[in-house]
Amino acid sequence: ICQRCHLQGNAVLADGKSFLDFKPGMRLHDVMDVYLPRYANSNERFIMASHADRLKQSACFISMEKRHVNTEALRPYKSALTCVTCHNPHVSVKETGTDHFNLKCISCHSAEKVQVCPEVKTEKNNSCVSCHMPLTGSTDIPHVSIHDHYIRKSYHSAAIENGAFVDLKSINNPSPSAKSRTKAYLQQFEKFNPGDFYLLDSAEAILNRNGGRSADSLFRLYVQLDYLRNDYQGLVNYVYRKDILNLVFFVIGNRSYSNEDAWTAYRIGEAFTKQELHQPALLFYGLAVKLAPYYFEFSNKFGYSALMNRNIPLASQVFKRIVSETPSFAPAWSNLSYVSLINSDFKSSLYHAEKALSLDYNYVQARLNKAGALNAMGKINEALVEIEIVLILDPKNEQALNAKRILAEGENE
Repeated sequence: ICQRCHLQGNAVLADGKSFLDFKPGMRLHDVMDVYLPRYANSNERFIMASHADRLKQSACFISMEKRHVNTEALRPYKSALTCVTCHNPHVSVKETGTDHFNLKCISCHSAEKVQVCPEVKTEKNNSCVSCHMPLTGSTDIPHVSIHDHYIRKSYHSAAIENGAFVDLKSINNPSPSAKSRTKAYLQQFEKFNPGDFYLLDSAEAILNRNGGRSADSLFRLYVQLDYLRNDYQGLVNYVYRKDILNLVFFVIGNRSYSNEDAWTAYRIGEAFTKQELHQPALLFYGLAVKLAPYYFEFSNKFGYSALMNRNIPLASQVFKRIVSETPSFAPAWSNLSYVSLINSDFKSSLYHAEKALSLDYNYVQARLNKAGALNAMGKINEALVEIEIVLILDPKNEQALNAKRILAEGENE
C-alpha cells in the first residue's frame, strides 16, 4: 500500500491491468512493476517518491528481510523492517516525536552496541535520523528537503553526479518477466531518456532472446522499438512480412485501458505515412480510432490520411466529429479550414482557420489556410499580412515564401 504512492518511477502495467486496479490487500507487482535506473557512483541521487527503493537498499532492511521474509505470505515482511515499523500512517510525522524514531532504531541497535561520539550525539539532539537519514534534496523536485530513507553509517557531503548507466531495476518485483523488462526499457527511452539509444539496444536484446520477430506475442514491442528508432522502412517491412488481416482482426484488435493496441496501430500508420504509403496508413489509423475513439490525435491523423487518399468526404466527416466532441482541438479546426479550401468554400475556410488561431495564435498551417482563403476572396493585402506573420514564426517556411512571391506578383499586376 505504501509503495503505491511512495514508489514512483517507470511503472510497467501487467497485461490487462490499469492503474486503477490496485486495491489494498493486493500485491503491487500483480498490477505493475516499478523500475528505476541504476547508475555507477550515484548513491546520493534519488527522486522524491522513492522512499521504498531507498529503504530496500539499507543494510537494516536487507538483514531483517533475510530473517523474516516469507514469500508465500501476502505480507512477506510482516515481522521485518517496513514503513509501518517507524510510521503510523494515521499520525503526521510532524506530530511524531524524535524519541519514537530513536526507540525504533535502538530496538535493534541496542545502546550497548552503538558506539557514538558524545559530542555528535549532543550536537544532533540525540537523533539517530539526523546522522543516518539526513535531510537532503531530490533530483526531480527543487527547493524541497526530505529525509533520505537509505539508512547508512555515513554520507558524502555533496551529491555525486551520475556515472555510467548500469541497469533498470524493478523495485517491487525481484523477478520481472522478460516482457515487463522490455517495456521498461522502451518506456524509459520514450518518457524519461529520449536520445539514450542504448536503452533500445537493451530492449532489443531481451526480445531477441525470448522469441524474436517471429513471435506474434512480441509484435507490439517490436513495432514500438522500430518506431522509437525512427526506422520507418524497417517497421513497414516488418508489417509486410505478417498477414495484415490477421494483425488487424486477431493480433492488435483489442481495446484496453492502456490503449496498447491502439498505439501499435497508430505507430504502424505513422510508419506507412512517413514512407508515403497512404492506403495502408489509412487502414491502421482507422484501427487506432476504432480502438480509442476519444483519443483525438489518432482521429486527426486518420482524417489527414483520408486527405492523402483524396477521400475528402471522409476527411471532412472525421474533422467535424473531432470539433463537435472537443472544440478546443486546434489541429482539427485547421484541417477543416483546408478541406473547405479544397471545396472552394472560402468563407467556411476562413471561419475554421480563425477558430484554430483563436486557440493557437502561432499555428502556422492555420495561418497559411487563412491566407489561402483571403487570397481566393480577393483580399490579397490581408493574405500577405498572414504570410508575413508565418515568416516571422518560421522564416524558412517554403510554402510561405512561395506564396509571398506569388501574392506580391498578383498585387503588382
